[in-house]
Amino acid sequence: MSDWRQGRRWSPAAASTGVIHIVREKHLDEPAGPYHFVVSFGGHKDPVGAIVLGQALGARDLVFLLRRFGVSEGAATLALKELVVQNQYMIPGVTLRKGQLGHLRT
Repeated sequence: MSDWRQGRRWSPAAASTGVIHIVREKHLDEPAGPYHFVVSFGGHKDPVGAIVLGQALGARDLVFLLRRFGVSEGAATLALKELVVQNQYMIPGVTLRKGQLGHLRT
């Protein structure tokens, strides 16, 4: 279990390795428009209990968000290709550091 889930304070150099979960949702206001993606970080089984890292509207925003959290361009591109045919995708083995989560309340 990660440090933030156990209620411990994170030191500046602390890091946690887990899975980035991406869920593709159709944008309700514009059904023919770009997809809306919710990106979270958590355990291996499912996104339940994960922390939301951000949301993206369209492919370009999704790749930008994933790169911001240290996902390689190749892995981000693969995720995008998979999300064309399925509505959920996981990227395992991602390590996040406290500095990458500065905009979140941890």
